[in-house]
Amino acid sequence: MEELQIAIAEAEVLNRASNWGYYSTFDGAYDPRGHNGKLDEEELQFAKLETRTQQLAMKRASATG
Repeated sequence: MEELQIAIAEAEVLNRASNWGYYSTFDGAYDPRGHNGKLDEEELQFAKLETRTQQLAMKRASATG
C-alpha cells in the first residue's frame, strides 16, 4: 500500500468517523455492560492504516539516510 492508497483509505475512515450519524446504525440502546474492550471495525482499520503510514515513513527515512 503506497502513500496515495493510505491517504485515500484514511480520508474515508475519517469521513465516516466525522459523519457518524450518517453511517451509523446505532439505535440508542447502548449498554456499556456489553462492551468487550475490543476495537470496532473503524478503529481497527484506522490503527492498521496508521501502522502502514509509520512503516512507509521509516522505510523512506532509511532509504534517504
